[in-house]
Amino acid sequence: NGQEVYYYTVKNFPPFTIGCYGPVSSVEECRALYDECSNPTLQTITTVYGTGQYALDCPCFDENHSNVVGQGYPAYWPPQTTVTTPTDSPGSDSSTLAPAESPVIFVEVPAGLCFSGETTVQVEGKGVTSIQHLNIGDNVLVAPNKYQPVYSFGHRDESATTQFLHFTPSNLELTPAHMLFIQDKGFVPAGTVKVGDRFGNGDIIEDIKTVSRSGIYGPLTLSGTIVVNGVLSSTYISIQSDSAMLRCGSDSYLIPLSHQWVNHAFMGVHRLMYHWMGMEDKMVEGGISGFGSMMYDVAMWFLGLDGLYFGLLLVPFLLFLLCVGMVESVVVGLLGCDGGYIVGGCAVTFIVSGMYYTRSSHKEKVA
Repeated sequence: NGQEVYYYTVKNFPPFTIGCYGPVSSVEECRALYDECSNPTLQTITTVYGTGQYALDCPCFDENHSNVVGQGYPAYWPPQTTVTTPTDSPGSDSSTLAPAESPVIFVEVPAGLCFSGETTVQVEGKGVTSIQHLNIGDNVLVAPNKYQPVYSFGHRDESATTQFLHFTPSNLELTPAHMLFIQDKGFVPAGTVKVGDRFGNGDIIEDIKTVSRSGIYGPLTLSGTIVVNGVLSSTYISIQSDSAMLRCGSDSYLIPLSHQWVNHAFMGVHRLMYHWMGMEDKMVEGGISGFGSMMYDVAMWFLGLDGLYFGLLLVPFLLFLLCVGMVESVVVGLLGCDGGYIVGGCAVTFIVSGMYYTRSSHKEKVA
């Protein structure tokens, strides 16, 4: 209606962006206003979804949600689901409404946090088996000379296509946030592994590249580990995909707890319900475990807390995990193994949580 309109964009998930520009009539006109867009400094962005290019400090995004010319929909974004905003109703003030046909991206949980369908596992009584043919109840190799049943899938979607990291040797393929065991580092996100690192079996990693595959598979075992393509791997992801250890608060305070431990402790509830009690794990849209979806939402909320709030809630949360670990230990009868791992870890973490609470209290008083 003849008004000059400025478009302001803020994104609160990677890659984080904030910008204001206008008045413009096209993305091209917008990019012409910024040297950062006309002569961009390109950076390779890797998230749990994949790898793509990102122009630093360029706030002009096209209809594919990319600020790089000709890139298309960036692989680092979540798979998109679009809805259409309602059109203006008669008598409404159009200046207060979003533009008609404006896409909005909804993501409940990250997709593609698993192994590709090109990988294999060792199944007791069957030998080497494609992960595509792995079923609940199969006894799969989880460590040298140790087999355990697959009791559920965190994610299983035969038709979905996503990007995986391909490791040479072994031809292991998994998404960047999925964890695997690296010598001298423990379980770390695949996206943090470097050429020259060693797998748990001692093989030196010679090359890492990104490939696109159809089929996403995330089997769950009682120990939280699985051997895929001969490589000891985790059945879990690191929610903070650039770190193997838990970071909390706006200052990224490091807590000496691995994502492998936190995942396995929290999934004790899942194991009790769906393995030992025989309940059926409901899958939500996209072949994702309903429990896993809930776990992700809780974790993202919890890790977003700061200061005294996080310190106060950490203690009851660890008490909860401690109780779950004790119950599982009794049920399983393996206090010195999986259950004992959880119980011992929780006991140590009470000291850490107390330190964080004291530190946060001191910061609040100083402020």
